[in-house]
Amino acid sequence: MKELKEIVNQLFDTVVNHYRQLHQIHETKNPEESTTNYICQVLDELGIPYKKQTAGNGLIAILEGKGGNKGKVVALHADMDSQSVQNASGQVHICGHEVHVASLLGAMAVLQQMKGQFTGAVKAIFQPTLVGEEIGAKFMIEQNALENPKVDVIIGQQITTSMNAGTAGFKSGAFMSSVDKIYLTIQGKGGNAENPSEYINPVNAGATIIEKLQHYIREESPADTPTYLSFGKFIAEGDTDNVPETVTIEGSLRTYNEVWREELFAIMKKIVKDTAIENKVKYDLDIRHGYPSLTNNPTVTQNAKKDATDFLGKQYVFSLLQRMTAEDFAYYLQRRPGVFYQFGVDGSGSGEEFKINEEAFKSTVGLMCWITLQELKR
Repeated sequence: MKELKEIVNQLFDTVVNHYRQLHQIHETKNPEESTTNYICQVLDELGIPYKKQTAGNGLIAILEGKGGNKGKVVALHADMDSQSVQNASGQVHICGHEVHVASLLGAMAVLQQMKGQFTGAVKAIFQPTLVGEEIGAKFMIEQNALENPKVDVIIGQQITTSMNAGTAGFKSGAFMSSVDKIYLTIQGKGGNAENPSEYINPVNAGATIIEKLQHYIREESPADTPTYLSFGKFIAEGDTDNVPETVTIEGSLRTYNEVWREELFAIMKKIVKDTAIENKVKYDLDIRHGYPSLTNNPTVTQNAKKDATDFLGKQYVFSLLQRMTAEDFAYYLQRRPGVFYQFGVDGSGSGEEFKINEEAFKSTVGLMCWITLQELKR
């Protein structure tokens, strides 16, 4: 551990420079060409081989230990795209994915210097197109990011400004919720309110559907599985005296259990269909499947939390609660055991320019390396 921390300290300024350089690049969705080119330049300087053009501008690097890649393969992950906004100072980052990339580049540089001390291989997955899309991790997996060599364990690190720099948080099992978008259009028959026999009110049908769906969620959701059905849009362009022809409703469904999630899809379709028939309206229901629930492997998570305690100190490691945020790292965890944990960086969060306490890199890079080295031994 002492040698690892010494190397991390030696490379600290380099990692901070990576972060600052990447912070100047504003690429919100695939193609992240400039970001990819920067990563390639760094890997070339380190002498670490990589494969470009995976899932658009995704990139995979392989670092083999002594004896080649014989032994365990641990994958490390960083998302490359960003969220940015225009303010008085120009285009600025507001999400911090450049911190993920800089941390992973730093981890690979450290492990490159220590490759004679471990067997197996480390695979770095630089993933494009996370924010605003549902294809990043899925595309990487489809293009064999977890194969050749086959990944045994995958580790993901997500920064948060809600925790102090140098702290880490873990949650075993279901950590982040799934998210699905609901789009419902109800068509009735418009008319004047003074002639109730001549119109079919889609507003009443829509309100009834929402109430029935919410009642089912309240009464039937498993006690150990928080489930939230939220509707944020209900458009009925009538007025005090006129019933509209159509109603548009939009919302989202979030939960932590994939079996229950699939059951809900079927139940929702049935409730909408039956209610539409009862109200003599037509409907179009579109449930767009989003990210699945992110579920950390209990054994890998327990081991990683212990490693973090050893590396950072007990007072800097916390147990996290479940979150209703969604994350496409979940797709990797559906296929390989792994852990997705959070790391504190202080700083300012989304909604303004994203800034962090750069001292956090000494811990983000070091912890990722320490967990990896310990996992390769298991």
